[in-house]
Amino acid sequence: LTAYALSIRNYELLGKVVDASHRRAVNMLRNQIEETAWLALWARGLENDLNHLQLSVRAPTYQDHSCREGARITALAASAFGAGFGGSCWALLRKRDAEKFARQWQEAYDARFPLEDRRTREFFVTLPGRGAFEVRVEV
Repeated sequence: LTAYALSIRNYELLGKVVDASHRRAVNMLRNQIEETAWLALWARGLENDLNHLQLSVRAPTYQDHSCREGARITALAASAFGAGFGGSCWALLRKRDAEKFARQWQEAYDARFPLEDRRTREFFVTLPGRGAFEVRVEV
């Protein structure tokens, strides 16, 4: 369904499918920490849903935040990924919104999860690659 939504550029459907997948990773696999669960929800404008998820680890308190850069941008789709119990999160945006969104996302994350140790956090914008393809080698 995800590939179909992308192929017809139905980003509303794509967002809903990815949201459901992210929630299943959090609730059924239970392999996400609050930070990665929250990142995807915030990216989609759904951070209030965090209280309804079954997280393996929770941060102590919730701090609300607002964007200093004007209107908040939300992602077309977003999800956590990685080996579980940590990891990363991706968000899909229109190119024109990507840089501003990345700044807003990091600002919101820094407000929600203040850096208290030497862990690093990185937010960056990249263009999508060409996707899967087959390489044939003649021997």
